[in-house]
This record gives sequence, C-alpha cells and structure tokens, in this order.
Amino acid sequence: MRSSFTLAAAACVTGLSLATLAAPASADPGSAADSFPLTCDNGQTYDITTTRGGGEWTPGFDGASTTVFHPMSFGNFVGAAYLASEYPGGEPLFTFEEPGISVKPAKARGLRRMDCSFEQVSVEYDSEIGADVAFVVTGDVTIAVRR
Repeated sequence: MRSSFTLAAAACVTGLSLATLAAPASADPGSAADSFPLTCDNGQTYDITTTRGGGEWTPGFDGASTTVFHPMSFGNFVGAAYLASEYPGGEPLFTFEEPGISVKPAKARGLRRMDCSFEQVSVEYDSEIGADVAFVVTGDVTIAVRR
C-alpha cells in the first residue's frame, strides 16, 4: 500500500516540477494557470504564471509586466511529500531527486539569460492514507528573458 502511494506521489511531484515552465507558447496566460514565485540572480522575485497544455518547455509569464521567461535548462529537482498537517517542519513521507535537463528552445536565441530558483507546493487529498499530502518541489532554471 505504501509503495503504490509513493510511486503515485513521486509521479505527481515530478509532473508538477517539470510542468513548472511547460505550457503551450500560444496559450493565454490567464487560462487554467498555475502561479509561483521565481527568484532570480538579478535580485528580483517574479510572480510567474504558466498554463497547462500539450507543449513542453514553453514560456512562463511575469504577472506584473509583459515579460516572458523561456526556460533554457533545469537543474536538479528536489521533491518531498509531507502530511499537510505537519508541513512545514515535519518529517517527509519520502523525498526524491530528478536530474537536470537542457531544453534550449529556439525562441530564446539572442535573449538575456538569468539563473533562477523556485519552490512549488501542491496539496492533494490521498485516499490511501486518508489525509491531505503536501508535495513540495524546489529547483533551479536558467531562463531567457523577452520583454
């Protein structure tokens, strides 16, 4: 029972982390959007919005401007699942790490690059354990900026 929960949760967290900046380039940034902070090496934190869709490695949108962030590469993703009632501060149910990947989209050529980090938290009810589970993913991304 615990192993099926672990595999399902790991798949969920991996999907959440890889979808962070993965949305169709033509998508309206306001439809079915996820938002999260992106902290960059220029000292600024941006409220990024991504949309869901069939595309991979497409832009995130800055909620406070017309700036678009194109992912160039992702560092390692580190994830954990916690009982939501014990997060933050509790012991994780499990942790995992996924290797980084270089994506190099053609639309990013000639654009200014920044290194950024993010953390996403998603809470979902798990019927196997009868409780809400907080999935936490952190990672780094190198982006190309289009203003």
